[in-house]
Amino acid sequence: MKRKLMSMILSVACILSLAIPASATDLPQAESEPILAETHFQVNFNDVNVSIIGEHDIRITLADDISPISAHHVATSQEDVSALEKALAEDPDLTEIIANPHSSDGELVAISGTEAPLLFVEDHYERVTEAAYSSTYESSEDSLKGKFALYTTVYRSYSPNSNGTYTYTTATHGRWTENSFLGGSDYPSFGEDFVLQSTPNTWVRLTDTMTARYDDATDGEQGDEFWRLTGDSHYVKWGIEDDPLGDRQNRRFTLTCESEGPTRSTARMINSYYVHTWKSMSLSVSVSASSAKEVALTLTPSIKDNNWQVYNYVSFNF
Repeated sequence: MKRKLMSMILSVACILSLAIPASATDLPQAESEPILAETHFQVNFNDVNVSIIGEHDIRITLADDISPISAHHVATSQEDVSALEKALAEDPDLTEIIANPHSSDGELVAISGTEAPLLFVEDHYERVTEAAYSSTYESSEDSLKGKFALYTTVYRSYSPNSNGTYTYTTATHGRWTENSFLGGSDYPSFGEDFVLQSTPNTWVRLTDTMTARYDDATDGEQGDEFWRLTGDSHYVKWGIEDDPLGDRQNRRFTLTCESEGPTRSTARMINSYYVHTWKSMSLSVSVSASSAKEVALTLTPSIKDNNWQVYNYVSFNF
């Protein structure tokens, strides 16, 4: 499917829930300073209209035909509008992610995002841990703080295929959303980062492709800046170059997969993973759980240190 920017109003319906993992409360909080915590949000398109006008403007309202189950239901939906507006304000890339890919070929079913806070330690960015927070946060300037966001979108074809299945387009989007000029490393002279996506075992993966944009505003080339490593019908693993010293500082990427799945079912989950490294290493993958709901992966880098991972999921009914 070709990705293209929308030039007309796209109206879709959604329910959004914004959640912060319990682990966020485990980090010590400096007085009068905002805590650095991982956040996760999910949007299921049902009861809120998202209208995108042109390339950059977005309007979010309650759906005209929303069926108020209760006053609490309506109030919750209004809160969801505010939460989605907040997520869009914090990352303008979300507008493009919602509007751009596959919008003319299918219905947007769900989107989710996980944003990980980073601190610059010695010569690279690291995920915030309690130890890193305690030792570096108070002395760190704002310029030494960064963020990485991992989003997942799900589109479903408007009509079934000849065999009765639907085509599902699931995309994993990685974005350096703050201080990306430093990326995650100063000196990755060789090696690769890893991008993975898994889908339920009731789906059959048909294709998977990658795109990437680099710091010099050029697009990456398959085989040079990113390459397919392994996978099967339910998960796939790609390698991607991130080399600031060689002028190939990665800014963002999208791993897009097409699968065939059943018309109706209960909850399903798409899992997205990103592993950032600053030393050359390999990554082994094992399926830790496989079901009609999801295929969950366990990732094991060949070197324990010199890497961090971001995980994002989106769950939905259809």
